[in-house]
Amino acid sequence: MKKRLLLIVTAIALILSLAACGGGSSSSKGPAPTTKKSYSFTIGSGHSPAGFPYVSAAQDFFEPEVIAKAAELGYEVTFTEAYGGTIAPLADMFEATASGQLDIGVANSLFEPTKAMLLNYNAYCPFGIDDVATSYEIGTRVYEANKETIDKMLAQYDIKYLGVGIPISSYNLLTQFPVESIADLKGHKIAAAGANLYLLNGIGATGVESNLNEAYTSLQTGVYEGWIVWPNGVNGYKMDEVAEYYGGTLQGKD
Repeated sequence: MKKRLLLIVTAIALILSLAACGGGSSSSKGPAPTTKKSYSFTIGSGHSPAGFPYVSAAQDFFEPEVIAKAAELGYEVTFTEAYGGTIAPLADMFEATASGQLDIGVANSLFEPTKAMLLNYNAYCPFGIDDVATSYEIGTRVYEANKETIDKMLAQYDIKYLGVGIPISSYNLLTQFPVESIADLKGHKIAAAGANLYLLNGIGATGVESNLNEAYTSLQTGVYEGWIVWPNGVNGYKMDEVAEYYGGTLQGKD
């Protein structure tokens, strides 16, 4: 069975882990005169490139870099993009990649609290790191120190880890009410991706598993009253239109 490619990203303030596998699907176009063989890959994500640096990095850097490096070796590589949940939503990226619907899945591991458990270590850390270089270094060292265990976990889904991706930015609270202390969250419904719902334990808030594709409508209709989210997500999905407070402060009036 061919292994599929999976780009795994953890979107907390620490690290985005980029994962992938060994095989992929090759096309039957036949080699061009100057190439040995042609390969075509379908790459996708539950999020869109707009507002999500880990996805835009796959589109703007990963794809052209693979194409260029392959060309240096005499191969032709093309990509068919399926971002924004075109083929699979956030919670189904493992399944879509392992089954071959996607050759490369750009997946946020926070939406896979069980299957990507070992990659969600940062969801259990009390503080994050904003420095990009330090985050990258930590992510690489964590993987190298636990390579055998992580690879074995992903092998269950016919997936192999490729490398470390990019940090996003610090998490904060986006809410429809002011937050001056943890006590202010008691009794409120707060959304998060999945594994990071752990951050709400023991403070009296009700955690709701959700995703940013539905955040605007859910905030607007009262499904929940806030989000654990980073600034890019707020801007990309215009969530500030339905939730006035970020980091406990009225937006634009810090």
